[in-house]
Amino acid sequence: MSQRHRRSDTIPADTSQACTATLAGGPASSDQADGPGHACARPALGNAKKSVSTLDDWKRLRADLRRSDRYRMRRDIAALLPDSATAKCGLGRRPNGKGGVSNIEIRTNDGRSFYSGVLACGSPWICPVCGPKIFYRRSLEINQVDDVVREQGGTTVFATLTVSHSDQDPADLLVPFMSKAFGKILAGRAWYGHSGKERTRRTTKGLPVSDGLRGDLGYVGMSRAMECTHGCNGWHPHIHAALVFDKPLDDDQVDTLREFVADRWADYVEKTLKREVNEHAVDVRKWDKDEKTIGWYVTKIGQGWNLGTELTGHDKKHTKGGNENPAQISARYSRSVRAGHPDRQAADLLVEFYKATKGRPAIYISPGLRKWAGLAEEQTDEELANEDINGQVVTELSATVWTAVRSLNAEADLLRSSEQNGLNGIVDTLHDFGLRVTTTSRDHPEDEVAVPLVIFRPLLPTNHRRDKT
Repeated sequence: MSQRHRRSDTIPADTSQACTATLAGGPASSDQADGPGHACARPALGNAKKSVSTLDDWKRLRADLRRSDRYRMRRDIAALLPDSATAKCGLGRRPNGKGGVSNIEIRTNDGRSFYSGVLACGSPWICPVCGPKIFYRRSLEINQVDDVVREQGGTTVFATLTVSHSDQDPADLLVPFMSKAFGKILAGRAWYGHSGKERTRRTTKGLPVSDGLRGDLGYVGMSRAMECTHGCNGWHPHIHAALVFDKPLDDDQVDTLREFVADRWADYVEKTLKREVNEHAVDVRKWDKDEKTIGWYVTKIGQGWNLGTELTGHDKKHTKGGNENPAQISARYSRSVRAGHPDRQAADLLVEFYKATKGRPAIYISPGLRKWAGLAEEQTDEELANEDINGQVVTELSATVWTAVRSLNAEADLLRSSEQNGLNGIVDTLHDFGLRVTTTSRDHPEDEVAVPLVIFRPLLPTNHRRDKT
């Protein structure tokens, strides 16, 4: 293989310290961890000796590293969890809804290439390929809600709840408990007031009727997400929620809401877990990015952080106190697998976390809020992960070529080659991997223009093969 395809040419030595993210905020890149002599290391294909002297070059290089690591982590997680949906993620073509299967295509949009038509598992918690896509799409919806709140003159209150924990608390205890948090807090007569028959009876008799705190404050609905890290004190789950109200709230009203949430949370924790709640367990405050009233949180995350990413971007946050989020645990485990010494502690944590979160949505937007903000009909995480993104089709890959690409762990290499050299780069990369491929034109009635199709080159009959001796 030519020297232009070696990883050492692609990443100059002086860039190693600057590219320390696996999933942003994660450990050092696996490419650097392997080193050129590692048994599992292999050359990265594509255009080499690329300048990284500009900010855009740095961003592109970091994005390439994250993408490569995500595909590697998915393979390692699939081997660790063979019965999970992630074990089947990316294996073949997904159903097209018409009784057939979709074409596997490489598309490009805004300089970035991606696959279309590949079956996705839709696991936001454990899949490093599907998760970022799901969180991104949910964050767009939450930001759309935030825009509507501002236009309508409403108020968003940002709330964070956590609970004391220890290394003796299993994830399957804390995760379900935290998932039910706001369902237990925003309930009862104090919240809903008089309703139904009781409201009718009191109105008929001329008795006072209460709208509850919900009606007094003009509550519309909420979006919420659970963030979970692990450290020396075990699993540390906490809930982030954006509570939306259809009118401006003053400080006294927010204080009233804070006291209500804090009291209800303390009751729920003490009743269910038999634990006391400390002063750090509840934080409730207005979200107002323009006035930076929540700047204490936003500024430590970095520029460009918004309500959607604050709720959904936990895989990109830098954890503190030695804690790791699931993305960082996955990266640690994946590196150890490639080093030939699987980290059993990381493996056990991933299995435990998978079992605790299986089937649970990572992000929730209440139906009332979705309707009020004019959002589209809700899609499941699996639907979001399998949804195609518009882009220009570079080429289609035949099913047999895709199987070979998967077996060679070349998914990220092919995308990088597509971004650098288009169809020619894809074909050259497949040739460098030793695959005998060629291109033809896809014959599809829906194609407005000819779409290339990469297939294996047919073998000639024995009596027609060229004599190489």
